[in-house]
Amino acid sequence: MIYIVRHGQTDWNLERRLQGQKDIPLNETGRNEATICRNQLTSIKVDEIISSDLSRAKETAEIINKSRSLPIKYDSRLRELNCGNIEGKVIDTVPWHSFICNPNEFHSEPMIDLYNRLKSFFNEIDASKNTVTVTHTGVVKMLAYLVNNPQYNENIFEQKALQFKVKNGDIFMWDKKTKLQLLVNEALKKSNSLEY
Repeated sequence: MIYIVRHGQTDWNLERRLQGQKDIPLNETGRNEATICRNQLTSIKVDEIISSDLSRAKETAEIINKSRSLPIKYDSRLRELNCGNIEGKVIDTVPWHSFICNPNEFHSEPMIDLYNRLKSFFNEIDASKNTVTVTHTGVVKMLAYLVNNPQYNENIFEQKALQFKVKNGDIFMWDKKTKLQLLVNEALKKSNSLEY
C-alpha cells in the first residue's frame, strides 16, 4: 500500500499564498498536523518513507518517522509544481485556466512535466510494500488524475483538479489497483475517493 501525505501547514498556507517550489518551512500548526499524521499511521507497518526534498515536506516526514527511525529517502520528483513568477501570489488571484494551459506565460513548469515525473516516480514504487510518501497539493491532485488517465489531457485535469481540495496533513491510500482514497482517523472514507 502507498500512503500519500500532504505536508503540514506553513505561514504561506495560512496566508493562502501559492508556494510552488519556494522552500517555505512548517509553522507550529504544521508541526502539530505532522504529529497527527504520525499518530494516524502508528498502527501501520511502514517499510519505507520517501519525501519531497522541500523543507516543509522533509520536516513532515521527519516528524512522522520519529517513532520508526527509518532512513528517509528524498526525491525531487515529489516536489510541488514550479509555479514560476506567480509563486508567492495569493491563490484567489491566480488565473488558473491561463496558468494550466499557458505555462510559458508564467515561466512555470508545464503540467505535463509534473505528470511525467510523477508517473516515473510511482512506476518505481513496489505496491507490495507499505510506503509513505510526503508531498504537496499539486502532486496529490496530479496523482489522482494519473491513476485513472494513462495520458495527460489539460482540459480534463483542469476540470477535476480545481474542484478537489487537499488539506494540510491529509493522508491518502493507494494500492495501484484502485482510486486514491482518503484516510481519516484510520478509517477509509469511500465518499472521499478521487474519481477522476
